[in-house]
Amino acid sequence: MIKPSIEPLKIAINALQEQNEKERRWEKTFDEMLDGRFISQTSITLSTAICDMLKEIYHDADDVIGWWMWEKDFGNKKDFNMWDKDKKIIPTDTIEDLYNALMYFYFQDNDVADNTSKQ
Repeated sequence: MIKPSIEPLKIAINALQEQNEKERRWEKTFDEMLDGRFISQTSITLSTAICDMLKEIYHDADDVIGWWMWEKDFGNKKDFNMWDKDKKIIPTDTIEDLYNALMYFYFQDNDVADNTSKQ
């Protein structure tokens, strides 16, 4: 099996994180102006397409990438963890950690669905 490069993951996640941060700032500004009635969905279609593409490239059937971006907030929530089959925490704080976790699960053929949660 050919191991996918980390570069597409870095490029896509950095772009999605930048867009997400901009939308959070827009939401805050417009939320104040519109008395809490603003919901930004500016790039949801594009974000979904990029996430689906990454899932294909990295064989991410269990949506670890989505978990890392949206639940773990791009690696910022340090209390969200992932474990290996021996119950050891798998580092997931950086894009490089995410890539290594994806490669671990892909090449170990483990079931990731039960390995992600908040501790």
